[in-house]
Amino acid sequence: MEALERSLINLHPECFENAQVISFVGAGGKTTSMFTLASEFRKAGETVLVTTTTAIYKPEEEPFDCLWLEAEEKNPLEEKNPVHGITVWGDWVTEEKKLKGILPERLQKLIHQKRYNRVLIEADGSREKPMKASNETEPVMVASTDLVIGVMGMSALGQSISETNIHRSALFCQLTGMQAGQRISEESVARLIAHPKGLFQYTPEKAKRVLLLNQADDERRRQQAAEIAALLEKDPEKSRIDYILATSFDSSTYELIWSEGL
Repeated sequence: MEALERSLINLHPECFENAQVISFVGAGGKTTSMFTLASEFRKAGETVLVTTTTAIYKPEEEPFDCLWLEAEEKNPLEEKNPVHGITVWGDWVTEEKKLKGILPERLQKLIHQKRYNRVLIEADGSREKPMKASNETEPVMVASTDLVIGVMGMSALGQSISETNIHRSALFCQLTGMQAGQRISEESVARLIAHPKGLFQYTPEKAKRVLLLNQADDERRRQQAAEIAALLEKDPEKSRIDYILATSFDSSTYELIWSEGL
């Protein structure tokens, strides 16, 4: 394994080169990784649109340059010239401080206009759990997605299978063959990632797949990430993952602290 520069876009430049539309799915650092990548694109001089097809917690001011709420604006975003940097686009903010997302059909129309260099989309929710299983209603994927980044939180490893640690733990058991109360193992996580109805469910056929084994904050977690990667490599046709990365982010500054290609 080779230690790499602390920048997502420099880990595998060929992966991001033609990726205008990037969708994030999974749990355990999805929003943080999305805004970290958006910040890196901004530093590269690109115009970036960040949005969701479901809902995300309203971000603080630091990671964006413009917040466009449809419910508060007189004109639709489609009539506004892109600002330099990051624009966050949502419908309205709920009482729980969540930013409600944009319908995929409308988002698709804006994507076709190609007014933004990059469009980053959070395509599902995880209820702030480090791991999740998707039901048949999610992720809400835009058809023109070029790249899907699937996030898994390594802090769940070794914990018990329960709703405390996994969003939709019963479905997790169904997809992985595990039982409630058992330890979340590397094998069970690999099975969830590779399952047709698992982490990369509804990924467009043409889209590339990147797996972020996030929260690899110490040597033990990094070794667990390497074991998951090794299990997936035994059956690459099933998982169909193009790149696997172990990552650790600073969630307050939206910076990549550590990363390694697996």
